[in-house]
Amino acid sequence: YVCDPDVLYSDYRCECVGINSTVYARPHPMETRDLAPDGRRHVVDERGRPKKLPAPFRNGDKLARAKHEVDSSERNYVLAFEMFGVMRNAMFFRGPWITDDDWRKWHSPLTDCGLDDDDVYEVSKSHSSKLGRQLNRTMVLRMIRFPMYNGGDVAAQMEHYADAVLADFLCVVAPELVTDVTYQSWPHRSRCDVIRSALSLSPGRAPDCWLDAYRRFYSDQGPAYEPSGGATRPGGYWDEQAKRAGRGYQPTEREREVMASQRDEANAVEKPGPGDYSNEISGMTDGVTGNVHGAGATEPTEEDMTAANEETTRAMGATNQDGVEAVPGQPLTDEILSTAPGWPTRVLYSAWRQQPGVTDTHELLGGLVKHCVEVKAAADELELGGSCDVTPKGVVTGLAEGSAFNVAEMTKWIIKSFHATEFGESPTLLGPTHELDTEFSSPTEADDYPRGYLDDKDKPATAEAKDEL
Repeated sequence: YVCDPDVLYSDYRCECVGINSTVYARPHPMETRDLAPDGRRHVVDERGRPKKLPAPFRNGDKLARAKHEVDSSERNYVLAFEMFGVMRNAMFFRGPWITDDDWRKWHSPLTDCGLDDDDVYEVSKSHSSKLGRQLNRTMVLRMIRFPMYNGGDVAAQMEHYADAVLADFLCVVAPELVTDVTYQSWPHRSRCDVIRSALSLSPGRAPDCWLDAYRRFYSDQGPAYEPSGGATRPGGYWDEQAKRAGRGYQPTEREREVMASQRDEANAVEKPGPGDYSNEISGMTDGVTGNVHGAGATEPTEEDMTAANEETTRAMGATNQDGVEAVPGQPLTDEILSTAPGWPTRVLYSAWRQQPGVTDTHELLGGLVKHCVEVKAAADELELGGSCDVTPKGVVTGLAEGSAFNVAEMTKWIIKSFHATEFGESPTLLGPTHELDTEFSSPTEADDYPRGYLDDKDKPATAEAKDEL
């Protein structure tokens, strides 16, 4: 799959199409589950050829009536398709409409069997094969909802995640994948071994922890799709390198107009209501709480935050007509956003974004510089001053300052644009007489850094910053 470029750049969503004109992207027709009772169904590909454990699911796979009884792990494989096929349909064809409850339910087979526990997730993620889940489920959902803020064409990353989720589940319900020589060449086999050890599963044991989750999928027989599979139009030819380049976000003309309109509206009313930002600002990382600077890295100091001492802070503060006090050095709140949107504010940020397929450190550095260029473009649109820089650990970091409203918008943009973010205690308020920086600086090319700037660090696949996240 690739994301249809026409839909991606006009509607800012990923609707998958075939990678070239020979592939017709289509959802799995899950209603074919009614063709035969449990134990008499099997999975076939789009040409009707049977698929066997542990083959990954692909475009056009569906259920069919089996001529023989399907039991044991092969049956579990079929039931896995009946659950994860539903999730695949939503991911690839109706991503923006996935609700939090949907996503939670579709992951319930993993959750109920302990595969979503932090320690087990980390085992899968950090395995040397790198075939496991590299992003947690919250980060993946955010990527699906906002593809333009997470690299543009995210189809390959979604497919990697779908394959990894299936493999982790099969590790639990099909124990012979670890012990039977028949599956010696399965690429996920060694990861399976450590996952089962983390779950304390004895050899040969296939727990039934997921059966309640399965029943939650099919109390209503699942979503309906036409038996034809509802084929979408064929995809156009696609530059594979561009697809894997981890392209970042640049505001389109349409988005620039929307942002400008929002700023004008905010400045036009006496008491603008920019909305409830309680889930959007100040440390909101969708469950990502790791230190993006890497283990042992130094956090921003008080000097960095430019917080005055308490006496000076109180002296420079102000109370508006609604009785809301704005105190320099204190975090930005929803009350201040709604009653004093022009108050001088600063956000300190550190952010990381995956660069799929990048293995060369100089190429990695070039990608990080492009990330800073994107941050500058967003800051310029919001009329913010500040800076962006690349750290030797492969993280972009800096600050942005301006009005409270625009800093809040910038914070939301950073959260949506990167796979993991960290803001410390910011955004924080500045003094009413603080002279704001009106220019935003950033590197423009990899040559702005000395040769070998990242060379002494681990390769991208095992870099500290990525592991921490």
